Amino acid sequence: MKRKLIKQGGGGFTFYVPKNWIQERGLKAGEEINVEEVNDKLVISSDSKHKLETKIKLEENTTHYIYVKLSHAYRMGFDKITLTFTDEKDVKKITKIVKDNLLGFEITHKEKNKCVLENITEPTDEKFSVLLRRIYLQIKETHLLMLEDFSNQTKENQEEIKEIRTSLDKHIFFCRRVISKKMNIEENSILLWELLTFLM
Repeated sequence: MKRKLIKQGGGGFTFYVPKNWIQERGLKAGEEINVEEVNDKLVISSDSKHKLETKIKLEENTTHYIYVKLSHAYRMGFDKITLTFTDEKDVKKITKIVKDNLLGFEITHKEKNKCVLENITEPTDEKFSVLLRRIYLQIKETHLLMLEDFSNQTKENQEEIKEIRTSLDKHIFFCRRVISKKMNIEENSILLWELLTFLM
């Protein structure tokens, strides 16, 4: 979308912000928006809590299928996911997947063949570097536990290794979510995405 610059007094310029963008965020005349320079781009944002929403109809009820659908929606940056399904038993699978993999998400509404997942306690993207350090630490912890099991020729640490892996995946999903939301403005987004794929 292109906009023409309108010359103002004092050497400044203005341009029109798209009406849809304003309406989606519930903004009104006189309210403030944020304008940041990121590399060679000008990024306009708002502090209003605009939520990205999606609806997913579960065609299958295998755990793997549900996991793939939810993890993709989460990583793509959706804040509200409405799921419809045919088997009421799917709620148990959905609950476990949310708990194990979707950092900050909870089921906020349930009906017979429908439930809603929402982002209610997700960390801010400023925590990205903290979680990245945590991911490296988890890999190191896993390595040490595996070495210990190999040395002792046991599987004593197997459950702990599984728990660390689940937590690692959850942190990587969140980091990918942050990247998805900024994919078009951050210069090294693709490199970071590839790094997280490698770490996973």
